[in-house]
Amino acid sequence: MSTIMPQNDPVVFTARGLRLDTRLNVLRQEFHCHSAILKLKSNFFFKFMDSPDKVLNNEGPFKYEWVSSIDDDGTWGLVAADPSKDKLLASWTLKGDTNDEIKAFMNLLYAMYCATVPDEDLP
Repeated sequence: MSTIMPQNDPVVFTARGLRLDTRLNVLRQEFHCHSAILKLKSNFFFKFMDSPDKVLNNEGPFKYEWVSSIDDDGTWGLVAADPSKDKLLASWTLKGDTNDEIKAFMNLLYAMYCATVPDEDLP
């Protein structure tokens, strides 16, 4: 079990001609991405990012904000951030290692961007 603590600076992905419009907060590690790439490469984001029940962020640089949510069984997933709720995470207990979960998600994003994982990000 692992307690969620603040992580490093945001990991920022680049794509020529696209503006960063998505912030993903995965177990307190921020990733700045492009919704177009997420929707193109992931059925999850394609289906849920623009679903009618989502509230878009009209303030600040990010149109989309998603945060991790830990379930009762200690697993986690991403949910659209709700601006009416406190953005700070409580002391959640995660099943597994937080750093391993963050690295796995980061590797998934690198794959979506068809980018090579930098050596410092390899296990």
